[in-house]
Order: sequence, then structure tokens, then C-alpha cells
Amino acid sequence: MFTASLRGSDGPAHRFPTAPLHLLAACVFLCALLPPAASAETSDEATSDVTSHVLIGMKPNQGFEVTCEDSVLYFEPVVADELGIMEFDVEGRSSSIPSTVSIQIPAPPNIIDEHTCAASDSSATICWQTDRLATSHVDYGLTEIYGQSTQADGEFRMTHQIVIGPLEPETTYHYRAVSMDAFGNSTASVDATFTTEPTQPRISNVLVADVTSTSITVTWTTNRPCSSWIEFGSTDAYGSSTPVQSELVTAHEVTVDDLSPYSMYHFRACGEDEQGRAATSEDNQIVTLAPDLLLYNVAVADTTATTATIVWNTTNPATSKVLYGTDESYGSTAGGWDLTTEHSVTLVGLEPETLYHFLASSKDYAGAEEGSGDQVFSTEMVPLEILDLALEDVSHEGFVLSWRTSRPSNALVQFGPDEAYGSTVEGDPGPGLDHTVVVGDMAPCTTYHLRAVSVDTLGYSARSPDTTATTSMLDLEIFDAAVAETTSTTAAVAWRTTGASFCWIEYGPTESYGFATDVSSHPLTEHSLLLADLAPKTLYHLRIHAMDVCGQQTVSGDLAFATPSQDGPGSLAIFGVVATQVGPTFAVICWQTTDDASSTIFYGPTEACELIEQDQTLTDNHCFALTGLEPGTRYYYRVRSESASHTVVESHVYSFWTPLYDTVPPDTPGDVSVSPCESGTRLSWSAGVEYDLERYLVYRRVEGESGFAVVGRAPGSASSYVDASALDGWTYEYAVSAVDMAGNESGLSTTQSVVAGLDAGGKLWIFPNPVYDEAAITFSPPSRAASRYSIAIYDARGRLVRNVAQGEAPAGITSVPWDGRDGTGRPVGSGVYFCVVAFPSESVHTKMMVVR
Repeated sequence: MFTASLRGSDGPAHRFPTAPLHLLAACVFLCALLPPAASAETSDEATSDVTSHVLIGMKPNQGFEVTCEDSVLYFEPVVADELGIMEFDVEGRSSSIPSTVSIQIPAPPNIIDEHTCAASDSSATICWQTDRLATSHVDYGLTEIYGQSTQADGEFRMTHQIVIGPLEPETTYHYRAVSMDAFGNSTASVDATFTTEPTQPRISNVLVADVTSTSITVTWTTNRPCSSWIEFGSTDAYGSSTPVQSELVTAHEVTVDDLSPYSMYHFRACGEDEQGRAATSEDNQIVTLAPDLLLYNVAVADTTATTATIVWNTTNPATSKVLYGTDESYGSTAGGWDLTTEHSVTLVGLEPETLYHFLASSKDYAGAEEGSGDQVFSTEMVPLEILDLALEDVSHEGFVLSWRTSRPSNALVQFGPDEAYGSTVEGDPGPGLDHTVVVGDMAPCTTYHLRAVSVDTLGYSARSPDTTATTSMLDLEIFDAAVAETTSTTAAVAWRTTGASFCWIEYGPTESYGFATDVSSHPLTEHSLLLADLAPKTLYHLRIHAMDVCGQQTVSGDLAFATPSQDGPGSLAIFGVVATQVGPTFAVICWQTTDDASSTIFYGPTEACELIEQDQTLTDNHCFALTGLEPGTRYYYRVRSESASHTVVESHVYSFWTPLYDTVPPDTPGDVSVSPCESGTRLSWSAGVEYDLERYLVYRRVEGESGFAVVGRAPGSASSYVDASALDGWTYEYAVSAVDMAGNESGLSTTQSVVAGLDAGGKLWIFPNPVYDEAAITFSPPSRAASRYSIAIYDARGRLVRNVAQGEAPAGITSVPWDGRDGTGRPVGSGVYFCVVAFPSESVHTKMMVVR
């Protein structure tokens, strides 16, 4: 048979006889329902029976744990109904041993590790655990009576977390955790409290813990953990900040570095809590300390016989003062009160060759003063002087320069065509007081710049002022005159002169001559000329005239020659051989032939004429440009031509000298004309033919002024120029000169005048354009009437660079200067700009280029 026992919630199972009356009745009723015990003789094959049980008088709505011989039959509780009646089934087993069914009420769950796991200013999270699965809720309030409960979490779990809220900030709350298991057993924790956080973090106790000349260290506290940084600057707008220290703490310390010494700073402490809420302190001020003043790099930068310059550096801006004298008591002071870190003081009025003591001293803005300690220097000797400079023995090939020096020195002379000199002649190598230097191998009738230079034994030098000397004329002579070739109607005459000269020939059938050639266009020392249109089989007389570059003239003696009879067909002759445009490294050799023929020239520094140039083109005018020549060298040459019929003729040997310096200017431009044009005025001239012609210079002056000024340049290949800076309505005079590659400039051409016309509209000119440093903005109002104006400069992208000027412009021409700077006073950069002049009725503009 089955027996039943009832186990209390806190003790062993109770037998029915000892149970209360209502339980006893239940037991009687239960027993009546149990089946009879199985027979001991039952078969070995087990059988099982299901029996139903009803208990009355149980605790209404109570859950019970049912076991059979200590094995749980129901993992879920068996719950009595509202009348205290509980029904359940028990699966029996076929056995001679009776089974015991036990019914017990489980003990309530235990609450473990209850605590406040999080709190903010408006909520709190309560966490706990139970030893069995149970539901969760929290009772809470301002007192132990609570008064409020959270919504129950009906899910059975062993780990519990309930959020309470909304709550008031900075308020203490009482609470208890409550859990109920599946059997309806409820357990509550003991009373506990928590306090909500403040609404915002707060900063307090801001202190400057340390101050140096370049840093401050600030400490402060916060009422809750926050990050840390400092905002700082010279005003309460701050402008700078330290890096953020991201660690959340309540005690803060931040150092601000790289500050300026002896300066006042505003600062405030800053932070953010874990929710990103910011806190800042009130504005604070601090003055950094003055740094230690140090002097270093004290040195004597320069000394002369009567001066010395003392230099040094200081760590802080400070004044500059030097105490100096012939001993350590000093006695003299020099310097200034400007504050700087780089100091330079020049001592004047010192005695030559004297030992001086000095002390450098500086005082900074905080009043700290520092000195260098005693140091010494010595002044130099009295400067070397050049005395009694004299130019002597000037000749056609040089001169003598003499002078004295204030102490023994060597001597040399620098000379050349300008103040750049370029050549040097040394005197006697030994030091002395009296000096004489001979300067030779000069060109006659030429002006040279020169100066004397002396260096004493200690390395001190002296230079005389620049002076000039002009070599005298060389006696002009004509020699080696000869009639080189003759035909029935021509005669080729060749000769030499002692100096570069312009030459011409008088000739005729008698010694009265009667005919004359043109004067040669270039001064040469090697000459040849062809006399043409002569009569066959006739005796002729000739004499040669020469005038050198110094103006000397001479005439050769009479020279006679006879023309042969009429030449036959195919005759060929060379005439007019001449070296033109001779420069330091180049020369042009030209000749003519009586018939078309090829061209060959042999030339070189010896009479063998080992170099050759050829051109097989048939022509009667022949020219070769020889380049790569050596300056100051005599070159020999002869020419050869061959006609189509293979008749070959060859000249005799000629020569020329390349000068050390090209001193021969190009021809003066001719046929100069000028006329007004839409862009200003236009000049034109006949182009030059010189081999080394480099450029033309355009000169201009306003009518009535005394001097010309260069207003433009044109390349040597040009023959015209437009002066865009000419002002309409003004009268100008123009002239043009030519300049070769050596810088020799011709004389000015004949002058030409022009009046620039003024139209009815406004006009604008920029001069010079391109603009290098500054320019004149010149304009005329429309219709020649007085008018208001404003001038502005814009860059190539249309952005305003500067408003230059505004005002009332009179009728006619007005000019306003522009210094090439923008509205901030800084020079504008190189590039394209636009100038706009605005009048009430119209605006005029022009483009200009700025070149830096």
C-alpha cells in the first residue's frame, strides 16, 4: 500500500497521525483512494499503475513539492486551488515494497549580493542574485516605508537587475529587493539606501600649484569623475588649450607649457563627465615669471684704428650698454635703451694701436641686469693712405702712374674701359713708400679708367679714387701702298695705316687727279679699294688720304699705274677686299669680283693662313663672317674666287688686328620718323647691318625740356617701336641710338617731333609698364572736362588689391603715383594686374605687368 506523509517547509515530513485535523482528514481521504498493495507473488515483469490523489484542507493557492521516496515527481509545483483542494497523479510501481509520497512547502528563495550597481542624477540600478529561479521587483521611497514599487519582472531568473526612475538628483532613497519563486514564496532584502548624482559636474578649488617663466601648473577638484584640460590666452577669449587628459578623475592637475616670460595670461579649468556634460571654472589670471637674464656670444665684431664694434646676445630682450676704457676702471659708456636679444654697440673716437678693456651689460624689462665680465681688444693701425697720385708720360700706347703710401706697401694699377676695370698691372714686388707703375699696350687716342692699389705687409689695403687717362695719338702713316690687280677698266689698290683710319683715294690721268672715291665707312689698318670705270691702256696717278679715330690726317705720295688693253671674254678679277666689323672675337671679310664666282677665304694667325671657309655659290659680292677669334691678335687672310668657266683668281695676303675691347660703336640709325597711333606714338628707322648689332634705344623728351631719357628698347633686328606711354595732347621729341654686343652706343639720330592726339573719351596710361618698383598712373577725363575720379588696382582674378586715390581731376592730363603696394602696405607679387579709373560717366582700364 502507499502511505503519505506531509513535510513542513522547515523540517522533516510529518506523519498523518500527528498532523493537524484538516490534514488528517485529507490523509484519510487520500488513503481511501489508494489501490491495494501488490501481491508479493507478482511476476518479475514490472507493471506500473497511475493513481489519482486529492488532498483537501491545503493552503489555498499554495504550491507544493511532491516526491515519492525522495524522488521529485513534479518539477513544477502542484498548486492548491482557492478552496484548498490539491489534485495530482502518482505513477505507482509493481513492487512488494510500499511507496511513500511526500508533500512539502519549499523554503523561500535567498537574496544574495544585493547592491546598487549604478546611479545617476535621475535613476539607479539595483542588482542582486537568488539561489533559485525567481521574479524581481524593488520597493523604494524616501523612507523605510517606501511607498513606490517598480513594475515586477515576472521572468524567473537567478540574476536580477531593476532600474528605478525617474528620481530626483542629489537625493537619498531607501529600497529593498523582492523576489518570489515558482511556489509563491516571496523574499525581501533588508533596507538599504543610495544617493543620486548631481545634475551637472562642478569644478572647485582651482589653484595654481607652480609658476615658471614659461609654464604654469593648475590643480582643481570636481564633484564627479571628469576629464581635464586648460583653456588659456592673453585675454578671456583664450584661444589656446592644452591636450585633453581623458582619464576620468575628481582630483585634476594640468601643466600649460610654452608661455611667454613675464606675461599675463587668462585661464580656466575644463572637464567632461562620463555622460559628456562639460564643466568650466571661472576666469583666472596669472603672470609668468621673468626668465633668468643671460649674456652669451660676446665678441668684438670689427675694429679699425679709431672704432670697435662689440656684439652679444641675451636670453631676454634687454638694453645694450658697453663700459670701456684703457684699464678696468673703464670711464666711458656707449649703448642704447632699445630692448633686443641681438646687441651691437660701436665705440668711436678710440686711439689707434691701443689696448682697451670693456664690459658688455644688459637690463631686461623685469629689471634684471647682467654683465659679461672684463674683456679686451686692440685698435688697428692708422689706415694705409695713397698720397700724391700722379699721371705721367702719357703716350699713344700707355702711361705711367706714380704715388706714395703712408707706410711700406706693394703697388698695382687696375685699368679698363669703365670702372669695372678688368685688367691689372703690378709694380715692383717689394714693399716701399714710392711707387711707379708703367701701363702699356694701350690703344691710341682711347680713354681708360684706372686706380692705384697698395697693400702693406700686414694685409691692409688702400685704393685711390677712380681717375681717367686718354692715350695720345699715334703718328699716322700710310705704307705698303700698291696696285695689286688691274684690268682694262679697274685697278685694286691695297695699303696699310699705322692706326685704324678712314681712307679714300684721289686718282686721275694726271697728278692733278680729278676723281675721288667715297670715304670708307669703318676705321681699319688694312685697306683695299677698287677703282672702276677706268680707261683701257691708260696711265693713272693716285694718292691715298687717311684720317684716324683721333682726327689726324695724312696723305701718301703719288703712285702711278697703267691699265692694260681691253680684256677678252671670260676675264675675272678680285677687287674691294676689306675687313669690316672687326671685334674682339669676330670679323667680316668682303670682296667683289668682276664676274659671278665662288668664294673661298684662307685665314689664320700666321701668313700661312691655315684655316679655310668656302661657299660654292656664284656671286659677284662675297662676304664671310669669321667667329671664335682671339682678342688682341693679328690675323692674316687672302681670298680666292673661281668663275663658272673655271677661271681662278686669288688676292694677295691682307691682315687685321682684333682689339682687346670692342670700342667701335655701330652706325647711327638713319631715316627716323615718328607719327601718332592709337596706342601712343610709332617710330621707325632704317635697320643697321652691323654683325654685332644688339639693340636700339629709344630716347624721348617733352617739348621744352633740356634732356632726353630712354623710354624703350628694341632688338637689333627691329626697325620700329611703339611708345604706349605717350600722353595724348602732349608734344614729344624722339631720337634713336644703336648699341652693339660690347655695349658701344652710337650717337643719337636726328630728332623728330610729334603731337599725340586726344580723343573724346577718357584715357589711361601706366608708365613704366612692366612695373618694377613704382609707376605713374596718368589719365585724362572724358571730353577734356574736369571730373571726379577714383583709381583702383585689381589682380588677374578680379579681386580688389588697393584703392589708390580719388578726387577731382582737372581738364587735361592728371598723374597719380602708385608705389606698387597693396592695401595692407605690402609689395604686390609679380603677375598681371588691372588698373581701373572710374569717372561719373564711364570707366577706363588697362592691363599692366608687375615684375619683381
